[in-house]
Amino acid sequence: MRFIDSSNQWAARIGIFAILVIMLVGSMEVVARGAFNSPTHWAWELNQMLLCFYIVLAGGYTVLVDGHVRMDIFYGKFSARVRALVNLALSFLFFAFVVILLWYLSKMGWYALTIREHAFSVWHPPLYPLKMLLPVAVLLVLLQGIATFIRNINTVIKGEGAAL
Repeated sequence: MRFIDSSNQWAARIGIFAILVIMLVGSMEVVARGAFNSPTHWAWELNQMLLCFYIVLAGGYTVLVDGHVRMDIFYGKFSARVRALVNLALSFLFFAFVVILLWYLSKMGWYALTIREHAFSVWHPPLYPLKMLLPVAVLLVLLQGIATFIRNINTVIKGEGAAL
């Protein structure tokens, strides 16, 4: 489980660099458009691709740090053991969604690779590397979900503050 945790931490760290590039490209585009009246054909599309890259790499990390949004009117007042029980009871929804998503994104990524898919734009960048990254990122989410599932079982069995 530590390997899964550290893999998702590293994926999130890699994704952070995408944010820096997005800021640089966006700033460059503002200067090119405003100061030189010469907008680029690729900056907006590159930033969209980088944002997608960042978001998919952050998914597993978000599961790791329990950062997804939930209605915690009652949940936040539960003990750690009860929260773990609720998580376990509802985990089938998470796993069903992630497995279906992994299946379809794998098919989409494979298809994009086989046809060497490119964007329909003036810049015409390849899309297949990004589409092949999507199932890898969802696999990291699935693995982190399994690690969280095991931790929840451990908390239910051993009680408050149980750690592996």
